[in-house]
Amino acid sequence: AVLNHNNEYTTQLTNVIGQVIYSETVRNISTFKKQFTTADLKTGVYFFIITDQNGANSVSKVIIE
Repeated sequence: AVLNHNNEYTTQLTNVIGQVIYSETVRNISTFKKQFTTADLKTGVYFFIITDQNGANSVSKVIIE
């Protein structure tokens, strides 16, 4: 997906059943960085989702072992 750096985005980390573990609204996506402590997460599959104002999203799978 092509990201427009002027838009507002919602970032979320969800578990495999869709429960939101983390959520944040970001305005400058080009400089956005987020570091998670994996000690706070159970072993399993998670999804990091970036959604723009129009509902288009980009999803990355995160595996915690």
